[in-house]
Amino acid sequence: MIRKKLLTLACAGGLLACGACFLPPLGPRQPPPPPRLPLGASRAIRVEATNDAPARHIDPADFSQWIVAAINAQRRPTIPPARAGGEPMPDDAVLRISIVDESMTAPPAGQPDTNPGEIQLTIDATLTRPDGAIVWRETHRTYHGSYPLTGSAGPWNSPNLQTWLQDSVCRPLVRRMLHGEP
Repeated sequence: MIRKKLLTLACAGGLLACGACFLPPLGPRQPPPPPRLPLGASRAIRVEATNDAPARHIDPADFSQWIVAAINAQRRPTIPPARAGGEPMPDDAVLRISIVDESMTAPPAGQPDTNPGEIQLTIDATLTRPDGAIVWRETHRTYHGSYPLTGSAGPWNSPNLQTWLQDSVCRPLVRRMLHGEP
């Protein structure tokens, strides 16, 4: 009888010593399901962009197209396709995006042209169902990052700006809207 008790104590001590009682469950962890956007019977998401920033460097029509491309690339089967332009349809959900502010800071004087500057965009966005109910909203969200200020055309006319905007603004905005990512 004492042997069984000693064996039980030894096993319990071994479990505690190894930490087996406190290990997380083994196996892959399932991420939580993405939030469901209650878009009702919407057949499409119409993207409308405006640039209300004082400088107005970014073309809203181009920005709308980049958002449409990001939505269509990331959408799930339960999310309708996105489009920009054309006539609004009565059964469209509408994503309204307003560029509130845009600014760019050049690198310190005397540095080579290839040093990155800082770019910053502040955006308001609202997604509404066809019945006018607001499904998702983001206000005064600031996007910022480094941006290579190269070329003689000026930083706002650089061909790399479109790539930066798509990677650092459009795709993250759509990820938050469709998948609830921070």
